[in-house]
Amino acid sequence: PGGGPSPLTVGKRFVKQYYQVLQTNPDQIFRFYQPTSFLSDAEGSEPTDPSTFDSYGISERWGGSSTKKAGFALDIGAIDAQTSVNGSILLVVTGSVVFASIPEQVDRKTFVHTFFLALLG
Repeated sequence: PGGGPSPLTVGKRFVKQYYQVLQTNPDQIFRFYQPTSFLSDAEGSEPTDPSTFDSYGISERWGGSSTKKAGFALDIGAIDAQTSVNGSILLVVTGSVVFASIPEQVDRKTFVHTFFLALLG
């Protein structure tokens, strides 16, 4: 082990910033990605279909709209961070996303997000 923060410390910092931006300023989430980044999502046993960041529409999918806002609950989830190739970090986050279209109607779905935090340079 070298100097610097542990993978878990880096992961926790990343998670805090990422979900704060996704919830409050989804149009700024592009700052966490490279143009060549790939994203995918699925529900249940549905297969994933990776697409590039530009065509994925992350702020529209997760940032909500004027009628349906998303909030992220990580207090009942988990974070796992492991060192990977060339000093990068493999990060797995579980939690739930809460969609509220009207105050009386709340839809909560659990999620698993996997990130590969690569060193830039």
